[in-house]
Amino acid sequence: MLATLDRVLERALSYCMALLLFAMMAITAVDVIGRYFLSMPIYGGYEIVQFMMALVVFCSLPIATRHDSHLTVSVITGNLKGAAARAHRLFVLLVSLAGAIVIAWRVWVQADILVGSKQISGLLEWPLGPLAYVMAVFAWLTVIILFGLLIAAIAGREVALQRPSLGVD
Repeated sequence: MLATLDRVLERALSYCMALLLFAMMAITAVDVIGRYFLSMPIYGGYEIVQFMMALVVFCSLPIATRHDSHLTVSVITGNLKGAAARAHRLFVLLVSLAGAIVIAWRVWVQADILVGSKQISGLLEWPLGPLAYVMAVFAWLTVIILFGLLIAAIAGREVALQRPSLGVD
């Protein structure tokens, strides 16, 4: 059941990210065409794309974390074997987990501040708090995934990784 939940969640996040990226591309293209050829840009287009970019970044965190797809420098790690490789993996997961917890916690605190002070965006006057809460939820989801990966690594059962797929092969 956990594997099914993992697949459903990953697929939902992947579709969400794909939809957001496509919408960003479409809004930017229409805005540029409207601005330079019709003298009619999309009102608030830049701000809408900024909101979407924040969602894309935080939506991609759980997927990249689950698939161990973060950027790495393998100068040292490529040469580690056995116990040294395992110790390195545990250290990286612990540091990543600590960093993710701080990020998730601080984004949630910032969301509380934004809601409490009724902060809005500059042009469209959209509330910023709900966006920050969604970002915080994605960050907490990343924390949960990192915790699961750490537990699996401690138990010596590394999770088999597959590249994300939208199901279109």
